[in-house]
Amino acid sequence: MTKFEEEREMVLKAQAGDEEALMWLWDKYQPLCVNISQMYKGKGLEYWEIVSCVKDGFFEAINKHDPDLGYLGRYAKHWMRHRCKEAISNLRPVKVPTLDTTTRTYKVEFFAEEHSDAKEDYRFFDREFVRELLDELCEEDRLLIEYRFDIDGKKKKWNDIVKEFGYNTVQMGRMRYQRALRRLREVYDERTNQKGKEQ
Repeated sequence: MTKFEEEREMVLKAQAGDEEALMWLWDKYQPLCVNISQMYKGKGLEYWEIVSCVKDGFFEAINKHDPDLGYLGRYAKHWMRHRCKEAISNLRPVKVPTLDTTTRTYKVEFFAEEHSDAKEDYRFFDREFVRELLDELCEEDRLLIEYRFDIDGKKKKWNDIVKEFGYNTVQMGRMRYQRALRRLREVYDERTNQKGKEQ
């Protein structure tokens, strides 16, 4: 049996749910996974988050790969890079409430979407107003924002958030978190538009 035939057999077994075959493939391509992880250091993600993205991409590649078309490595490289880039692109296009302990107001920074030329938009709101905005979100969205930005001393790390909400991966949690931020901005825009009409 050639090396290609051996890998082909392992991929088919892994796709059928064979854990030993899955680990055989992981061990074989671990040096590639490490190299790709190193490429994305210093780009906004914690290293353990990069590793998580690489693993997600690798296992997704196994599920989608047609072993008759060639070795897994090149196909897996594409998916691992894709997952890392996707996670980086989801990094905080909006930065929300940080409490100024001197004035007891929140400095809310609305950042433009990534790659936009728009400048940062800084605004200051009292605690009650920020709490009113958060209270209009669903519980999951509200808690995600409170946990990530230490609102009222509730800061939590991503691994703890993932466990609490039952997300499969950190990346899934980040995507849900970005939706929560977008919803917060929508609530704020709705409030300001409504006040503008009343005036």
